[in-house]
Amino acid sequence: MHLCAISLDRYVAIRNPIEHSRFNSRTKAMMKIAAVWTISIGVSMPIPVIGLHNKDKVFVHGSCVLNEERFMLVGSFVAFFIPLVIMVVSYCLTIQVREYFDWLVI
Repeated sequence: MHLCAISLDRYVAIRNPIEHSRFNSRTKAMMKIAAVWTISIGVSMPIPVIGLHNKDKVFVHGSCVLNEERFMLVGSFVAFFIPLVIMVVSYCLTIQVREYFDWLVI
């Protein structure tokens, strides 16, 4: 999640540098950090909830093993695959914008 937020912020900064620096404030930075942490906590929170509800789904022979298939699927998409796609697209767009600006300078 954090890397995804950084890649999006870099793209916006390169795409609109004047507006980004003008509208970037401490309050907005704190809001972005809070949003990233809220999403991260939301993704990981079902683990203790599932464990409190049914210990057999989390603990196997005294080891913490998550056997909840829905959580593994949704958690993988929310925590890894969706941010991966966002980062790849934002970095491709960043490179595209950079090449365009390099072309303008030449």
